[in-house]
Amino acid sequence: MKKIKKYLVENGYTPLGLYHSLHILEVFIGAPIAFLVYLIMGHFYDDAFTIILAVLVVVVLIIIFTECITYTLCRCPGCGRGLRIESMFQTHCMYCGEDLDGEFHWQSEVMAEQIREDAEKEEQKIEEQKEEHRSLDTVNVIVRRATVKDIPFLITLLSQVLEVHASIKPDYFVSGYTKYNSTELEDILDDESKRVYVAEINGAAVGYAFCDIKEMPAKPFVQHFKYMYIDDICIDSNFRGKGVATKIFEHVKEEAGALGCREITLNVWTGNRRAFAFYQKMGMKPQKTTMEIKV
Repeated sequence: MKKIKKYLVENGYTPLGLYHSLHILEVFIGAPIAFLVYLIMGHFYDDAFTIILAVLVVVVLIIIFTECITYTLCRCPGCGRGLRIESMFQTHCMYCGEDLDGEFHWQSEVMAEQIREDAEKEEQKIEEQKEEHRSLDTVNVIVRRATVKDIPFLITLLSQVLEVHASIKPDYFVSGYTKYNSTELEDILDDESKRVYVAEINGAAVGYAFCDIKEMPAKPFVQHFKYMYIDDICIDSNFRGKGVATKIFEHVKEEAGALGCREITLNVWTGNRRAFAFYQKMGMKPQKTTMEIKV
């Protein structure tokens, strides 16, 4: 009954509207059932009285069932009395005169219960998030510099991130490839102007960040400074949404500060909403917009 009441409130039913609906259903459902009983009884019995009696019993049971539901649900918004058959063509309660097209008298209870359920769900969500962070602290996410031994893992994740980009920008990226091959990754790992960081849990690599250390060239019209460019961050699909990316980003931010960088920059492809939302959460703001037009 609780679920029925919730459904009625959510779908805008009124006591009078529900009352009419139930009795219309009583006719359209009860009549075929009574006729079916009549046919079945007529097949087994020749006594017309027995057949008619059986049909009447079925009709009475259907009426009683409908009236029980009516009395339970279709109550006056004002006095709370159940609606009776006399109310079929009335729009106001015959007892207190209340408008029967108003809210159910129990509607406030249903709405209060819904508020409690929503609050409980929100509390549960917060607890799950806390537990998730506690579990990450327990397993001890470690972020370190990548080594040659990490190349197979890096290629696996490079494949994952390229497929994400190919789905967003198929006119630019070609599915089935990776941004770097093994030889190119070896060169990157040896290049001091680049930083590749790997996040691992219990010794297993679960994410990476490719970064470049760059300098704004000394020119009269621009400031000269060093900055960290994040070329790519990717978390293994089995560990996304668990806070690993946050750990990597925080580590990159610390490294950038230690290396004397003034800021961190990166590019996000339009359509990659998840990445954009994550970087905003990390405190990043749009710096410039790259635009295009097909010719």
